[in-house]
Amino acid sequence: MKIAKALAFLLLASLVLFGFGKFFVSQLGNAQPDEVAGAILAPLPDVIVEEAGKVSTFEAAAALTSALQRQGSQPRVGIHFWSEGRELYWVADRSDPAAPVLVERAASPRGTRLETRWIGKLEMRLAWARQHGSFDVPTLPPGESRNLYH
Repeated sequence: MKIAKALAFLLLASLVLFGFGKFFVSQLGNAQPDEVAGAILAPLPDVIVEEAGKVSTFEAAAALTSALQRQGSQPRVGIHFWSEGRELYWVADRSDPAAPVLVERAASPRGTRLETRWIGKLEMRLAWARQHGSFDVPTLPPGESRNLYH
């Protein structure tokens, strides 16, 4: 009799734990927020941003080059576009003519926000990107990335 009660209690306890576990796992879900608090994707301040839509990085480099030509003396010009499932802002910052900077702010489909900066040789990097889809010119220093969460 004692063994039957112990087995019944063990079975009941196992069912309760299983139920709690199943409920807990169901609450986790597969949520992927559209925006992460504290790391919302946005361009640098004081930038004239043109919308480029859904384009390849090759087309985006051409669009940024055209935007720079249209904006003339504006020191910070950028484009906003989507490519390969990522949302991106590319900004050409010419506020310091001695060291112009290209900035990429990107949001991956999983929500990660990164900023990459390439310093110097703006025209050379844009020409390279129009042909290769990246600002990383082999003869120039690579871009420096940082996670926008930190």
